Amino acid sequence: MLRKLLLPLLFVALLFSIAAQDDRSYSADRFDVDVAAQTDRSLVVEETVAFRFVGGPFSFVFRELPTDHTDGITDIVAGVDGVPWPEGTGPGQVEIEGNNPIVVTWHLSPTSDTVQNFTLSYRALGVVRQEDAADVLDWQALPDEYEYDIAGSTVTVSYPAAATRVGEPQVLAGKAEAAAGDGQVVFTQGNLSSGDPLVVRLNFAPGPSSARRLPGRRRRRRRTVGRGSGSPRRPQRSPAA
Repeated sequence: MLRKLLLPLLFVALLFSIAAQDDRSYSADRFDVDVAAQTDRSLVVEETVAFRFVGGPFSFVFRELPTDHTDGITDIVAGVDGVPWPEGTGPGQVEIEGNNPIVVTWHLSPTSDTVQNFTLSYRALGVVRQEDAADVLDWQALPDEYEYDIAGSTVTVSYPAAATRVGEPQVLAGKAEAAAGDGQVVFTQGNLSSGDPLVVRLNFAPGPSSARRLPGRRRRRRRTVGRGSGSPRRPQRSPAA
């Protein structure tokens, strides 16, 4: 009889132990993006995400970079807390692989109950495009697939003095507020839930096609990397165990 009683109790104890190990969560205190338009129609992008880990341990964070609406993504550098990490698959290293999409993985030492700033910079080629009435910069600054809350986000889009912005900045998706300044537009929003998007647009006055460089006529060429990063899709950056 005693054995019959102990076996269910042992089973309950095992379930409780497993549940305790899985009692962990993560969120982003900040998801900030600096986007600098270049004279060759590319964008230099710097992302900083402050992930808050509760419980643990967590062993990696990943970010997917699709390349639709670009001519490729180059110059990828990833790090933590302002320190670039070397490439590799061990703790304290970053792994960059694939082309459709590019997958960036930060390999962590076992991490619990802390906040860390994950940084990622890259150049997205050929994003600014020429249309009939204007040259258009569209950018999806936040992922459209993520499973964590974001307390606050600031997206700053800057452009060269030679470019003349026309019309008001547009938020094509999301609820950000836009503030235009000298040579830049700042988009801010807070209390984002899983999957809340942000797609922004800036229009520039077109110039003589033979003279202007930003924005310029988009040449048809083979993309150096597969899927897209400009708009409308952007990928995830998520911690994992």
